[in-house]
Amino acid sequence: MKKIAIIVRALPFNNVRNAEALRCAVGMTIEDENKIKVLFVGDGVWTAATLGSKAAKERDLPKHVETLEMMEVELMAEKEALTARGLELTQAGISVKPRQEIEEAIKEADVVMPF
Repeated sequence: MKKIAIIVRALPFNNVRNAEALRCAVGMTIEDENKIKVLFVGDGVWTAATLGSKAAKERDLPKHVETLEMMEVELMAEKEALTARGLELTQAGISVKPRQEIEEAIKEADVVMPF
C-alpha cells in the first residue's frame, strides 16, 4: 500500500491547477491499495472554501470532491490557513485539521504531490 499526499496550495482563481490536483487524486483511486489524502494548505484553503463559488474558474471542483468522498479519500483543510484568511468551510466532506496534523500526514506519505 502506498500512502499518497496531494497538496493543494494555490489559489483556485484564474487557473486550473487545483482542479488538476483533484483530478489526479481521483485517478489515483483506481489502484485499490493506494491510501490518498488531499490536503488544502495555505492559499489552497480557498479551494475548499469556494467550491460552490462562480468566482472559481474551474466549475468541476465540487464534482471532483464528491467523487473523492465516494472513494473514501480523506480531505483535510489547514485550520490556521482558514483562520488567517477569515474563511469557514461549508463542504461537509472536508475536515478541518490543525497544521501539525497536516504536517504529520505529509511526513507519513510515501509519495507527496504538491500543486
